[in-house]
Amino acid sequence: MAKFEIKSIYTFTDELTGEQVTQDSEPTTFKIKLTGDAKTYEKVMSVENEQFFRDWLDNDGADLVGRYQDKIDKLNREIADLVAENENLDAARSKSRSKTVKRDPEQLKAMREWLNANGYKVSDRGRIPADYEAAYNSKTPNTEVKAGADA
Repeated sequence: MAKFEIKSIYTFTDELTGEQVTQDSEPTTFKIKLTGDAKTYEKVMSVENEQFFRDWLDNDGADLVGRYQDKIDKLNREIADLVAENENLDAARSKSRSKTVKRDPEQLKAMREWLNANGYKVSDRGRIPADYEAAYNSKTPNTEVKAGADA
């Protein structure tokens, strides 16, 4: 019978900075209960950031905004860039969709009949390849298939 080994790998993310806590810097888990709140929160942070977080709570968070303002601004710029990029993609999709023209079913039927009769294998439904459509428009039979069929 085969033996299996279960291996668990834990990674800790500092909840203050969002960075992974390395093994050199042992993560700390501490519980905190905020005044007037019935819940107890469990936080995972590096030892250094735990102390910073406790100091921040004592000072109503004023130091934290200053310390991370550059990161906040960078993230806001990235979000704005992504929103603009998404809007551009949406506009491009709308343009490409608006170019789609509904084909006349009788024209498609005639095209499929001609293609099948002239050596192109086309199903009764679905998309017709562009090169097949070009052959239909130029009325060029598929000579390779016809030559192979005669053999």
